Order: sequence, then structure tokens, then C-alpha cells
Amino acid sequence: TIWTHFARTGNPSVKGLIEWPAWNRTTDKYLLITDPLQVKSGYTDLLNIKPDRSRQTIF
Repeated sequence: TIWTHFARTGNPSVKGLIEWPAWNRTTDKYLLITDPLQVKSGYTDLLNIKPDRSRQTIF
């Protein structure tokens, strides 16, 4: 699996399964862990999404 390959080699990409690219500011790629696995762009955009006000908890 990806996780055992990463633990053993330090490289999460598994030939024939998925090429998990290293993140950098230029490509901004990330691995979306779904079935099937997907490589997407725009990781930093995900970090800037504000939660829907209806989902916020009032403390």
C-alpha cells in the first residue's frame, strides 16, 4: 500500500497505483484520498475555505 511503501522508502508513490507528487507552491498538488485515489491542484485554496455559518458551534 501507499502507507507501507512510504514508511519503508520515504516515497509515497507506488508504481502502477498512484504518482503522489511532492507539494510545491508552483503546482500546489495534493493527494485526495478517495476511491479511486486522485491527484488534485489547489491545496492552499482548501485551507482558505471558511466554514459555513450554519455549521459553526456557539461557545
